[in-house]
Amino acid sequence: MLAHWSTPIAGLYLDAYDFWHRSHSDIRETVYRRAYGAKINDSACHLMHLEATRLGSRQLMSGGVLAIDDTWREAGQWAGKGALAVPWLLDQGWPLVEAANRAVVFLKPPPAEARSEVTMDT
Repeated sequence: MLAHWSTPIAGLYLDAYDFWHRSHSDIRETVYRRAYGAKINDSACHLMHLEATRLGSRQLMSGGVLAIDDTWREAGQWAGKGALAVPWLLDQGWPLVEAANRAVVFLKPPPAEARSEVTMDT
C-alpha cells in the first residue's frame, strides 16, 4: 500500500508483521502461515518494517512523525520490529524524539538543502 501512496502523510505508525515470541497462539501462527506462507519470524518482521519505513519516509512531510511499536534497545542494539528500521532512520539523519515503552518516535527532518539554508543564514 505505501508503495502506491501519493499524498503527503503527517504521521505513520508501524505495528505490523510480528516478531517471534513464546506468547503467540497456535491460531496466530496458523494465520501467519496462511497469509504469508511462513511461520512468524524475526527476519521477515525486521525486513517488512525496514521496507515500510523506507517507503513511508518518502511520503512523510517534513516534521512528520514516524513511530514504530515493539522496538527497544537490548545489549546496545536495536531489537524488535524496528531492529533494522531504526539504524536506517538514524543513518538518514532522522532525530529520535522518544524511545520508551518499547516504541520509538522519529521526526522527519527538512530536506538537506533547507537545512543548509538555515545554517547559512544564521
